[in-house]
Amino acid sequence: MGAAVLMVLTASFALASSRQEVVSRVVASGMPDCLSYLEDGTVQPCRPAISVTAALDISAVSKGAEIEISRGASQRLNKDEFALLVGHEVAHWYLGHSASNVTNELEADALGASLACQAGYNPQRGASLFRFLTAGTTHPEPEMRRNAVKAVPCFKAQYLH
Repeated sequence: MGAAVLMVLTASFALASSRQEVVSRVVASGMPDCLSYLEDGTVQPCRPAISVTAALDISAVSKGAEIEISRGASQRLNKDEFALLVGHEVAHWYLGHSASNVTNELEADALGASLACQAGYNPQRGASLFRFLTAGTTHPEPEMRRNAVKAVPCFKAQYLH
């Protein structure tokens, strides 16, 4: 599993191995009902390409199957926060979001929490991520986002730590 998933990681700045593990776990199952046929004849689930930007703030963006995560996010967030951030951006791709609005952000928050949970991370603890984010015309208030994450069922027995 690890080698196939790590093929999707591209980086201007390398991810620490602990962050590569988080990304690998969150994107492991790939997009539902989507297969990627490789030149060597193998078939694998569709997974996004993850790259790390030079930005030192806490940010990420999904451009379809290409997801950019800031170096600041990869260095400053704890594993649960980072898993929720990656899950959120992967969720935008899974859900086919091409534009950002409050509804899309809340949908991605909920599905991202589910992806983080399935990967073994605690989205409840990861919801502290929203302390770094501000609301705007396309993004809801942090409290609304925390509530969307907390509404996702996730059982402690699944957590890696």
